[in-house]
Amino acid sequence: FDHYTTEEIARDPYYAEFLHPRGFGWHAVACLREGERPLTISLKRRLNQGPFQRADLTRISRVLPYLRAGAYAAQMALGFRFKDHLDALLADGHGGILLNDEGLVLAMNAAVTQGDGLSVVEGRLRAAYPAEQGALDRAVAIAVSRAPPHELPPPSAAILHRPSGRRPLVVRVARLYDAPSNPVVDARALVSIVDTSLQRPPTGQLLRDLFGLTPKEAELAVLLGAGHSLNTAAELSRITEAHARQRLKIVFQKTETTRQSELIALLLRLG
Repeated sequence: FDHYTTEEIARDPYYAEFLHPRGFGWHAVACLREGERPLTISLKRRLNQGPFQRADLTRISRVLPYLRAGAYAAQMALGFRFKDHLDALLADGHGGILLNDEGLVLAMNAAVTQGDGLSVVEGRLRAAYPAEQGALDRAVAIAVSRAPPHELPPPSAAILHRPSGRRPLVVRVARLYDAPSNPVVDARALVSIVDTSLQRPPTGQLLRDLFGLTPKEAELAVLLGAGHSLNTAAELSRITEAHARQRLKIVFQKTETTRQSELIALLLRLG
């Protein structure tokens, strides 16, 4: 109304190619929240209603302060709720990070320590070793995807080894909600970080009782849960790595897991 003539609107591709085929002829936009990720509201009128008039815009403007207040209140309420997730992880001794719908870091709790296994580079999560970056990126991509959950593969934990030699980190990324991302809040996914050097793996006896593992199978599982690689676990068990892989397949079957990271995550829950 203030920026375009009726003739300019008729020639504009947005109107001609997008709005008009859908039966709309005009739209008005107002900003509810400014910043790097502004929140806007767009009101459209059908072709048979004619263009917006000054009186229409005056009525809309009267409502905007209430919409802005509502957006701010919703943003604050959801922000506090998501901060509660970070605090809950901190209370359990785990690191917690909030990501937006682009996978960028928004906030983290005090248990997150960077530089040994996991870092934040230009707002994104980075593994210490390039070979482990793919698993981390896939976990983030699944969590921030706009696709319905049933169209996505099940999320899995990323195991990040540490240059210091300490036991690895177990990183899980989960959606904060399954609906499309909420326009009034930036947080989309929650990252939980478990430092396995602070966790005690379950005993071999417990694994035998729960899953029917043999003593040798339980020994291998305990070694993996303690943060050892499969190669090291094989050496400590005095078997070849090929033999350890065969034994691990049986452990997967008995524990109903499919990969090493899933098995370790299960062991940490039992520890």
